[in-house]
Amino acid sequence: MKVIITCLFLLCSISYVHGIESKDNNATIKELYCPKTTDLKQTNLKWNAETEIKWQAESSFVTKIASFEGAQWQGIKVGQISCIYKGADNNTFPVALQSNHMFTQPESQNWIKSGNSYNCLDNNVENCPLYPHMEKPLPSNLYDMLHELKN
Repeated sequence: MKVIITCLFLLCSISYVHGIESKDNNATIKELYCPKTTDLKQTNLKWNAETEIKWQAESSFVTKIASFEGAQWQGIKVGQISCIYKGADNNTFPVALQSNHMFTQPESQNWIKSGNSYNCLDNNVENCPLYPHMEKPLPSNLYDMLHELKN
């Protein structure tokens, strides 16, 4: 019997840690935004920014950022964000900054669904809000954990 209870506890712990979210998760999570163009810094061929989180782009020949072009979220309920910037030279590819943080699926009116991705095609970073995915803290006992899983 102890073995069964221990296995059940471990199974519940693993399931719980791997992403059960509250239904109103966005109500308590601070909105984040893609970095403003003034926050971007170039080191060698890489663009990066540090706001509340770190952002980084792959190598780019863009030497000056002209504008924020929008953002793209990819995933299923939880995913990653790419912040897209246009260079001053029209003959270069856009710069796509990414973070290693996970974000919940966008829900504001500026995000337009396209398959498993959402696009925000606005030139103002504040019109493309991002919500980081937050894990719930583990319950203090097995009874609370089982009750939470049931709901």
